[in-house]
Amino acid sequence: MKKMPSVLAAAAVALSGWAESGSAVMLPPRIHTDDQPEIRRVTPTGKLIEAKLPGASASGAPAGMAAARLARPGRVFRWTPSPDTSRVTGGADLLDAALSPDESLLVLAERIGGAGALNSTRLLLVDLYGGRIVSSWEIERRRLIRIGFIPGENDELWAVAQGQEGGADQLLRISLNTGRIVAESGPLAFSVLDVAATESGLWTAAANHDFYQFDPANPATPPIPVRSQLATPKLLAAPDGSRLTVFGPGRLEIYRVIRNAKPVLASSRPLPSGFNPDHGLAVTPDASGAVLLETGGAARLIAGDSDLPLLAADAAPGCFHQAANLLLIGNRAVDGFCPFSLPATEPGKTVIPGKLRPDNRNGVFRIFARGAAEAEAVLIDHRANVYLLTFSRRRVKKQAVLIVDRTGFK
Repeated sequence: MKKMPSVLAAAAVALSGWAESGSAVMLPPRIHTDDQPEIRRVTPTGKLIEAKLPGASASGAPAGMAAARLARPGRVFRWTPSPDTSRVTGGADLLDAALSPDESLLVLAERIGGAGALNSTRLLLVDLYGGRIVSSWEIERRRLIRIGFIPGENDELWAVAQGQEGGADQLLRISLNTGRIVAESGPLAFSVLDVAATESGLWTAAANHDFYQFDPANPATPPIPVRSQLATPKLLAAPDGSRLTVFGPGRLEIYRVIRNAKPVLASSRPLPSGFNPDHGLAVTPDASGAVLLETGGAARLIAGDSDLPLLAADAAPGCFHQAANLLLIGNRAVDGFCPFSLPATEPGKTVIPGKLRPDNRNGVFRIFARGAAEAEAVLIDHRANVYLLTFSRRRVKKQAVLIVDRTGFK
């Protein structure tokens, strides 16, 4: 039997896999032929210098924690972030960030190539105990607009790779041990509007009343589709993994979720007219209590039949520290946070991280709650500097963890 040419063989395999999946959610793969134009290259931006230094300590984290396991011993890293050209004052071209479940490791996703161009993504692994970069991987020709840790895992990420050069969005599973994509969905037939993760599913929303339950272990498996009353659903996963809250303009839906089974709608309720939330934050383990906010607009506490206003305007995403019962809601007007001690709905004194020593004029990029007993938060500013905030009754202390750009420091 004659051998099939390599291109045709690859096409046959790809089409066979598509036929078997039978999913209308994922598009058939594009077939590349030898006469197509030369593949465009990603323009290098930023700089990461990796040097071998025998005897260099791997990590400051206790043995067994993610930061210790994923550190690359005998290596040191020096990073100059890619510039964010969309900001007049400059900054780092960050796409997203994620905190490991054991709270030892912070992962930063940096765009390489600049806005409006073909991109790769650099993942920087920051040891929060040792205060330094302990590993880095480049995910070539993928723009990872969202990342998060696979529930129950400290060594693997899920990610949304935004379509480039006419391609479609995809869901990825990435090993932080090797920097390799270990599983990926086919090209999706919709643009990803939002995503949330539980052990029972990698939940992905589309702007067509639908959201989908993908298998977080293998996003290539055809997903379970679910129809919502919301045209543009946003998603919030319960910390205990038992529920998924779907919300948007005018409505909130709560689903009970089970692995490999279609979620069950447990309740549905209207939201105030004119309130168009785009971000949610669980304040109870099962998310029966949640803060919904409209970026730049209002923030409200939704718990059972209660609907209480928290901020009337200028709200931004924040975090909730369960053990300390400390809620931080971003305040865009001052680039800070309004602290709440629930169930009180009156905020305490506004916290402005830029005015805490070491003080600077840098804005907030992300914040994550951290600490089992003491109320702590990991803060990333828009220049990719990382700090640890510690909250007490009398004051807030800011400690530098990783400083990569001193622009804006006083």
